[in-house]
Amino acid sequence: MTQPSDRDAAAWRVTAAAIRAEAAAVPAPGPELFARVAAQLSSPHPATTPNPVVRPIAGYGAATHRLTARPAVAVRLMLAQLRILHRAVWPATALVLALGVTLAAIGPDHRAADLLGLIAPLVGTLALAALPAPGAEPEFAVASGTSPRTVLLARLAVLSTWTAGLAFVASLVLTGDNTLTTLVESWLGPFALLTAVSVVGAVLSRPSVGVAAAVALWGLRCVTRTPGAWEPLARVVDRWWTTNLTVLAVAVTVTAVAVGLAPVNPHRLRNYSEA
Repeated sequence: MTQPSDRDAAAWRVTAAAIRAEAAAVPAPGPELFARVAAQLSSPHPATTPNPVVRPIAGYGAATHRLTARPAVAVRLMLAQLRILHRAVWPATALVLALGVTLAAIGPDHRAADLLGLIAPLVGTLALAALPAPGAEPEFAVASGTSPRTVLLARLAVLSTWTAGLAFVASLVLTGDNTLTTLVESWLGPFALLTAVSVVGAVLSRPSVGVAAAVALWGLRCVTRTPGAWEPLARVVDRWWTTNLTVLAVAVTVTAVAVGLAPVNPHRLRNYSEA
């Protein structure tokens, strides 16, 4: 089981102190309250509230079922992921991609697209290690009324947008003998395909399994690019390590199916071990 960090422990101590202070500021109920409760319980016709007031958590509950409220709820949920995700994700992905851009910039121009086509999908895959396993955060799902499927989709959107944005900026930087279209096409299809594999692994098992499977495919691509690689296998990998409608359609479909397999009801989460 993961031990809380010093920052988490300090935050909980501050919360506990605030709760104690609030509790101390509220006067203790007098005996007349208990007398009324006892009278109500012993009455043969207890009073009822005809129209109880229900106040759901702001941003959730009934508001999530209103079409006009969904965009605002989605934005709030994705912004919440920025606070929940480990802070090292952002600089780490940017640093790795910056190193890749540096290598591509100092190398031959005709190799820039090939190198970016390897680095960008790998960065996107490693970032998806922060995806939640189904049932890994039951306290967030139950407290907010947000399904694990929605949390998965929000975090996937945040991480993919970040890494794809970095890859696009890298493409702009490397534009020279290679056009921007050529550079983007070198990584977009593989990026989407490895993302789909990572999401499937995260849903069916745990994020580490999905990332391991995606990295294995990435390694296979590297092997097939070496001299002496088995030609039939290299042709198959080349056919899928590209950007076209078939690859993008398969990647989007697989990702959508994987997200659809994630639990919906936060009160019926399966018990996953985080070994």
